[in-house]
Amino acid sequence: MESLCKSTNMIAEGARLAVNAGEVVFCSANPILKYTQDDLSQRGVFGTLLCTNFRISFISDEEPSGEAQLFKNKLYGENDIPLTCVDHIYGGYDEKKKLITGGLVRNKYPSKMIIHCKDLRVFQFSLTYAKEEEAKKIFQGIIHHSLEPKSLKCIFAFSYCEKATSPPGKQLRISRS
Repeated sequence: MESLCKSTNMIAEGARLAVNAGEVVFCSANPILKYTQDDLSQRGVFGTLLCTNFRISFISDEEPSGEAQLFKNKLYGENDIPLTCVDHIYGGYDEKKKLITGGLVRNKYPSKMIIHCKDLRVFQFSLTYAKEEEAKKIFQGIIHHSLEPKSLKCIFAFSYCEKATSPPGKQLRISRS
């Protein structure tokens, strides 16, 4: 675990990531090429790929455009993938695509990583531009934290709980049924 963050913003290797209180950044890699989803060409944007105990996040190196974003959510953004939303991960080895399972990852890492989400989004990342050690670490980290079974204590939503408070003068009632 690299850092435990209690604030709402964090700088991870030069990239700004809005983290939730209690969210832990496990690993990151830069530069990573994220292919665009809207066409069949191999165009994309460079940025930083991070893995936390809540999500996989891509932070673009480009300045955000003035256009209004169509994707809005209070917990994650357009380029964020909650770990519980990852359905399948494929590795691109040369021109072949191979399904990755948690137990098969050792020292090899693919040149391309394709993440299929349960909400039908597909993300493609090229790991060829990152340093070999960073690429291996982010690939293994994403596989470990998204595909391998976890105990409930390790999941972000269960590990971070704030104390329930009630307004002054009112008693907090907890029903046990």
